[in-house]
Amino acid sequence: MIPNRPFVSVIVPVYNRKRLLEELLASFGELTYPRDRFEVIVVDNFSSDGTWETLENAAERAPYTLKVFRNPSAIRSASSSRNYGIRQSVGAILAFTDSDCLVTPEWLGAGVAKFQEGVGIVQGRTVPHSGEAIPILHHTVSVKTEKSYGETCNIFYRRDLVEKVGGFDVDLGRVGNAAVWGEDTDLAYKIKALGATLAPANDALIIHHIVPTRFRAWIFEPFRIWLWPKVVKRHPLIRHELLFGRYFFTPMTALFDLLMFGVLLGAFWHWWFFALGLPFVISKYREGGKHLHVVLRLVRVVGGSLRAFVLFCTLLGGSVRFRSLVI
Repeated sequence: MIPNRPFVSVIVPVYNRKRLLEELLASFGELTYPRDRFEVIVVDNFSSDGTWETLENAAERAPYTLKVFRNPSAIRSASSSRNYGIRQSVGAILAFTDSDCLVTPEWLGAGVAKFQEGVGIVQGRTVPHSGEAIPILHHTVSVKTEKSYGETCNIFYRRDLVEKVGGFDVDLGRVGNAAVWGEDTDLAYKIKALGATLAPANDALIIHHIVPTRFRAWIFEPFRIWLWPKVVKRHPLIRHELLFGRYFFTPMTALFDLLMFGVLLGAFWHWWFFALGLPFVISKYREGGKHLHVVLRLVRVVGGSLRAFVLFCTLLGGSVRFRSLVI
């Protein structure tokens, strides 16, 4: 049984996020968890914007234990940084978050409290920053604990289980020089395979910044999902717990697949099959929210369709490459 106040190691990878990192480090100082019962470990991937200098200065004056390192691995990815942070840590519980987040005061205590007998993973709740403007094109993360992908912006693990499975698979966190997505889900399901259960912790709340992004980066962001069919093949349970209808990445990708099917039938059979694309178009239009002008919502429909097409091609290519259908 894990004691009520286990020592916790909070691990954060970072690359070129000086301003946001300063806010995260300040939020750790507001934690209500006893300061002698946790440490914060930040691993820098050789940033070039002054992040490392900020970390060195912060380590000297932080009101809690703050350890900073540069990732020595030849694979400079978030997953290799997390693995290095694990090796430098001493906590019985490993807590993970990201440099574009803010922790709330009760976060650590609420997450740790969920570690009862048999629990190996605790998934906290993440919400977008309510005080920040929402650009048309942006990146943020929302995590509802009812359906966990093991998102490392807000998750807790028993250290012994993480060490037993060998930590994060760095081959799932990178393809060539490009960062991809899937190593966090892979770790969660490796630990589930040991018989450990995942407990939700809605009170373990993290705030995720809303970061503006450029059109090109936003359109091609779905390429990061390239290895997802490989992760699903490795962990068949994902089909039952996470996928929509066992084969669709999300309900929205299912609607886009229907649109593609309608376009093919409309082009080669009868024009009225184009109507099969209406559910996707309507859903994407409504997705913009009532606060957006009609013209802006139409722009989002066009841009969202292009982005959905990139995702469709990426998943289809990954499905063929790894012989695991996810569309």
